[in-house]
Amino acid sequence: MKGSPIRGMDHVGVTVPDIDAATRFFEAAFDAEVIYDSKPLSDPPEGGSDLEETLGVDKGTQLLAVRMLAFRYGPGVELFQMSAPTQREPTNPADFGLHHFGIYVDDMDAAVTQFEAA
Repeated sequence: MKGSPIRGMDHVGVTVPDIDAATRFFEAAFDAEVIYDSKPLSDPPEGGSDLEETLGVDKGTQLLAVRMLAFRYGPGVELFQMSAPTQREPTNPADFGLHHFGIYVDDMDAAVTQFEAA
């Protein structure tokens, strides 16, 4: 770590099927706040060879929306809504890839109640 150019984590990217529903969930469950939309859902989809090469996604993938959320403490979450001819269901915890993130809470019971309500 000494002398490392890395200072910390800024955010984690998550692809979701419905960016507005995911945003409502993160707001209700974790008190997240929308910082900005770098690609609003109201804009036309982005696709083509540049997107496919830059992100390493399959041919025909379209980027529909991108939204950055902030939390009170720690890294943010960047939500992506995409469509692709080869899109699959989410992975399970035994598959490679992101399958959870941790949060700090002051009152576990209150946090669980808020999460379940969301």
